[in-house]
Amino acid sequence: METKTKFVKYLRVSTKKQGSSGLGLAAQSDVVDYFIRDGELVATYQEVYTGTDLKNCAELQKAITFCKENNAKLIMYKSDRFRNVDDALAVMAELGEGNLVCCDLPSADRFTFILFFAIAEREALLISLRTKQALQKIKDEIKEHGYYTSRRGN
Repeated sequence: METKTKFVKYLRVSTKKQGSSGLGLAAQSDVVDYFIRDGELVATYQEVYTGTDLKNCAELQKAITFCKENNAKLIMYKSDRFRNVDDALAVMAELGEGNLVCCDLPSADRFTFILFFAIAEREALLISLRTKQALQKIKDEIKEHGYYTSRRGN
């Protein structure tokens, strides 16, 4: 009898609004379910967390521990859930070779993951810079005019 691959599903959204609506988590869950249809889902962990330090992702840490204790693979929606290469590689090392699956790279090897983690890290940096620049523009406009008018005219 062939044993099915065990999977632990990890879902994360970044904002409380995304978490309370449940839509982001539900959409991620549907995609992940598609990729584990021939396997066995043994646990699900989800959380709302914004930031780059994965050590503070309590549910991720629990999911990793569960995977190791139950010989399961960790599966997540997208590789960009990791915001920096070092943390991503640490998770990969802790899980063991081949025990991390991302739905956007379902058959990725270590090399491919490293490339995509680096791209995600770079994109996170660029998003942060754009956000800081936009906020500074608003502050400058308020300082200069005493108010800020949004694109919607507010």
